[in-house]
Amino acid sequence: MKFGRLVLLLAGAALVGGAGNPLAPKGAKFGPDNAEVVFELGVTDTVSLGSATNQQYRVSEIEDWDSGRFIKLFTWASKKPKTVLLPAGKPVYVYAQMDRMFGAPGITTSGNNRCMNGSYFTPQPNTRYRVKQTGSPYGPCFLSITDAVTGAEPQDLRKVMFPPEASDR
Repeated sequence: MKFGRLVLLLAGAALVGGAGNPLAPKGAKFGPDNAEVVFELGVTDTVSLGSATNQQYRVSEIEDWDSGRFIKLFTWASKKPKTVLLPAGKPVYVYAQMDRMFGAPGITTSGNNRCMNGSYFTPQPNTRYRVKQTGSPYGPCFLSITDAVTGAEPQDLRKVMFPPEASDR
């Protein structure tokens, strides 16, 4: 990812980062009509010598990253969890992407490693969930969605191909 594109991505994240209820109606509250979902940073080393890692989360009503609504971009400067409400009883796709940029163009080798995950589940009323992508952008990564109280995965949780065209190869 080029530096200019990263700056635009971070600026865009700051503008839309306040969206609290991407699929729930305005004024919605946690309870019988909505579930609470907390999106968390899943890595501890967002910045190290010569590299930086960020994570992005999106949710969508259909199986498509591009149609997904932006939830949160975690960076070296933005590490606080993001809480949103999702309508109970309506299936949702959750997508996570982790990027690691490394090197300094013109001085050393530079590049970008990426890891992506997607899952599908139906939020239940009066339920709180935790979403966290763990692992590494240059190795395996995992997306976990769990009940915040019991630690159990939703009964209908299933992994989805992300990006979907990967299944055609």
